[in-house]
Amino acid sequence: MMIKRLFLLFYLLLLATIILFIPKPAQAFYCTSAGVSAGGAGTFNIPVNVTLTRSGDGFIITDLAQYTTCGGATGASTYDALRIYDMSISPLLMAKGYSGFVINADSTQINAPVGISCVWPNTQCGNLGNITSPLKIKIGMRSTSLVTQGITIPQGAEIASISVQQRSFSTWGWNKIWKFVLASPLVIPSYTCNATMPDSVTTVTLPPVDAWTLRNGGGGRYLGAKKTFNILLDCTPETIVSVAYTGSTMSGTDDVLVNTTPGNDNVGIQVFSGSNALTFNGPETQIMSSALASQTLAYDAYYYYKDNNGGVRGGLVTASAVFTFNYK
Repeated sequence: MMIKRLFLLFYLLLLATIILFIPKPAQAFYCTSAGVSAGGAGTFNIPVNVTLTRSGDGFIITDLAQYTTCGGATGASTYDALRIYDMSISPLLMAKGYSGFVINADSTQINAPVGISCVWPNTQCGNLGNITSPLKIKIGMRSTSLVTQGITIPQGAEIASISVQQRSFSTWGWNKIWKFVLASPLVIPSYTCNATMPDSVTTVTLPPVDAWTLRNGGGGRYLGAKKTFNILLDCTPETIVSVAYTGSTMSGTDDVLVNTTPGNDNVGIQVFSGSNALTFNGPETQIMSSALASQTLAYDAYYYYKDNNGGVRGGLVTASAVFTFNYK
């Protein structure tokens, strides 16, 4: 009886040893990202330096192909591949009017939130044999709205992330998350300007002109007298500037300011920016798509005579207008 028990115990130990050493399928797929192994599931922090721009095309935060390489057997029986299934940017950046996008291996731009899309070994997760190649994903952002108040995002803060799944042995899994964190603080300015006139002079005085000369010069803008005035803009670089002009205009026109001093109803004031007369009481117009730190806007004011056989007599000609600048 004792011999049977010992034999049974030995049999169970042997069986346990055999089960313990049955090999599991090995994962041939591997990635290295910024010197760190990223072959299985995990989260990987990547420091990035970000330079903000306001280009409509946006700007690239990081290009994973510069520091991430993957290798594997893309054909039978492992079918190694990677696909992206999520991308996000920091809520702080979203609150400041930024949105994110991904550019994949075929240069297609996908706006966040992204759908499922193959990214390795190609955009079809196809069979390219046993290969080692970069992970061709670029992460970008663009400014989409007005920033009314600036902010500084501290070093080490996460500004974007992507989530990627690995396929091996015909099975999707092994979720990987790349988090992009600031290598240095990021300053998001409030895009605005300070508009002033030299010496705070807001009254523009045209040189005097003889009534007879004005009347006999014909209708329209009188070129014999003008006054140039400047408005100085001190802006956050890359600010987008628009302006709207408002004021009472002469009957039948939208580009001649009416004389507010009684006695010369046929005379008004016309203001030009370059070769274009300003239109009053219309929609705002963008005048700068990317302002420099300091810019000067030059305007020219002229007399305008509405030639309808009306008289002109000596006296003041006065008009007023409001220039409203909007910044974003």
